[in-house]
Amino acid sequence: MIEEKDMTLEERRQQSWERWVWQTARVQPDIGKIIIRTGVFFMQRYFKQMVLFVLENNRLQDLLEDEPRDMDFIQAQGKLLQGVLEFVTEQFDREEWMIEQYLLEGGPQQKEEHQYFIDTLQGMISDFKAGKLKIGQLLKLFLQDWMIAHVNKTDGRTFTLSRWHQNIVDHAEKWDHVALLIHNLGIEYVDHDHKDILVSIIKLNKALQFLPDKLGAQLQDHFQIIASKMAEHFARERVLIERFNLPNKEFHLEEHYRIIKQLESLRDDLVRCRAGIVKEIRDSLILVWIDHINEVDAETFAEASILTTVVKQVRNWNEAKYFLRSTGMDWLDESHRKLTDKILDLVLVIESWEIGETRLDDLVQETVYLLQKIHDLGRQFFAQEEAWLALEIPFRYREHKRQHDEILQDLADLRSHLKVGNLAFSPKVKTMVLRPWINHINDVDFELYSHPDISY
Repeated sequence: MIEEKDMTLEERRQQSWERWVWQTARVQPDIGKIIIRTGVFFMQRYFKQMVLFVLENNRLQDLLEDEPRDMDFIQAQGKLLQGVLEFVTEQFDREEWMIEQYLLEGGPQQKEEHQYFIDTLQGMISDFKAGKLKIGQLLKLFLQDWMIAHVNKTDGRTFTLSRWHQNIVDHAEKWDHVALLIHNLGIEYVDHDHKDILVSIIKLNKALQFLPDKLGAQLQDHFQIIASKMAEHFARERVLIERFNLPNKEFHLEEHYRIIKQLESLRDDLVRCRAGIVKEIRDSLILVWIDHINEVDAETFAEASILTTVVKQVRNWNEAKYFLRSTGMDWLDESHRKLTDKILDLVLVIESWEIGETRLDDLVQETVYLLQKIHDLGRQFFAQEEAWLALEIPFRYREHKRQHDEILQDLADLRSHLKVGNLAFSPKVKTMVLRPWINHINDVDFELYSHPDISY
């Protein structure tokens, strides 16, 4: 990491500003603008998780200033320290594997700084176990400097995807080699298509690497299969984009058209055996696909897009299911489905009133009844999840339970206000309930529980 004495005046000022942001941050948006974007999906998840660690430690330090220390505080601090250590140990292993696989720059420096982080953290844990309870302040300063000096600088230099495109072309040999690079949208059939097409491209590239001068019908057939898969995938995406009028619709569909035209041009050149066409296909195809996923699909199908457009329109589970991200834990995903389905029962109640089949008084009574059912079901599922969380990821238990409690309290307040007449009924009640719930699934649960589809 760059020593302060080697920095310019402007770099020192920037570092002082970033330190102030990290020290005062209490929610994720406080930090979002100073985190570098590498374009590598698993690095963005790493940055997000590290931000959560920082925020949790900041919260604990606030408690330390406001309240006497008790066993709950001590246990929370210990769980946080251990959670950080377990997370970065796995993360650093992934990073170093990727550096080796793709021959990325900065490998020795990355390993040295990773080891420094782990050694320092293990020392803090030893001190904490020895009774040095002020370790939280040291962790606070240590994490902020790590995010500023290592994440934003060292990781930025090593992992910014646009700087090592050719490394991907030359060294991606199977799905596991690219799974960490691409954005997981959480839309099952779209992610499945992305994987299937990438695997086909990698197989084609390996064949082209060893048979650079042999074209022939077999190579044309392989290329056409990939082009057909892309066209079919775009058609499925188009249905979803147009059905829910997703953001950036025109640009997204234009990108589909542009890629199809590019594929047609490559195919025609392949048939004509144009000089250099094999290398052009090998150099471009995988990058076109990865860039489309990470830059276009990731924007269109982002959580914010779903919350602003889809939530208002979905009427039943068969529509909603496309946009709920899977955690990979069957019992939790099933809880998500059941509660979402129950919330969407509001749609039929609202529609019966809108077409004049239900009186307003009856509508309010039915809505109040359904909100109670939703609240009770949510409380049941949340208790099950919190019990699991307390055992498996204890340092995340308190914050996650707080978020559950907020959802339940908002439901209880909405129900109460409707029941006593403090709040006039609105057809937007479904959106008011569904939006925070889907946001919790897609942003909180997905990030906490899901794991990349890899076996590197």
